[in-house]
Amino acid sequence: MRPKKQQLQEAREWAHKAARLNPLCEEQHGRLIALLNRTGNWKGALDAYQEFASRLQKEEEEPSPALARLAADIQAQGARHNSRQPAYALSSPPAAALESIAVLPFESLGQEKATAFTDAIHGDILTRLSGLAELRVTPAHR
Repeated sequence: MRPKKQQLQEAREWAHKAARLNPLCEEQHGRLIALLNRTGNWKGALDAYQEFASRLQKEEEEPSPALARLAADIQAQGARHNSRQPAYALSSPPAAALESIAVLPFESLGQEKATAFTDAIHGDILTRLSGLAELRVTPAHR
């Protein structure tokens, strides 16, 4: 398995490629902007938004209100960040910016031996989610 940092870099590269292949697709650009922001690169996210908005303006269009609101939120986040820290892009998201999820165990409604199956599914979900750098996973055991 590749290191998490490498996985994030590859995800950013693929998001950039998808946005370049669909230069007027707001969905692709929205994904890129959100990914850059989630991984701590709020400045890159704002740059991507500005580039997309400029491209749309040439077509006499504008970003949707939802994407504009996301950009405004990211800009406010960046302003708060700049007031506390030196201006540089983070290589990984700060701990407070991580999304978190609790994974509750499944309860078997069938035979007792089905419990091993539900425990295995629970463990697999925990393992896969734990592999995401931008997500903090909290297991809940019986």
